[in-house]
Amino acid sequence: MSGSANPTIGIALKIASIFAFLIMSALVKLASRDMPIGELMFFRAFFALIPLALWLWWNDELRGAVKTTRLGGHLLRSISGSGGMYFGFNALAFLPLPDATALGYFFDFHRTSGFAFERKCALLSLDRDCNRICWHFDYDGTAFFRS
Repeated sequence: MSGSANPTIGIALKIASIFAFLIMSALVKLASRDMPIGELMFFRAFFALIPLALWLWWNDELRGAVKTTRLGGHLLRSISGSGGMYFGFNALAFLPLPDATALGYFFDFHRTSGFAFERKCALLSLDRDCNRICWHFDYDGTAFFRS
């Protein structure tokens, strides 16, 4: 993948991503009437592995993709991601689809404004307290940190 920025492609990919997540949300909402959430999570993960494995194979990166020196970090991310998927799918089962979608957009906005606030805090801080390692948990369960 090239490192040069192309806003047109970026915008098109973001719009495609939104439609893909909306379709997935609608399908989860429909399927949650008749299927347990755990089963939905399994099939979502299973079928996501197929295009991922094909893409890695096509780019000759399949062997390197399963090699790691940070197993603990991968396990933590896997647990937090599974938890986020579980709670997100349950939210879709219990909330009307428009409400769940609106909450998702709210958290995207909240995450963005939170990063801007943290950066300002770090720049204004005289004791540099805000530059310590901070853990973040996104609403979808993704865990990451920054220093």
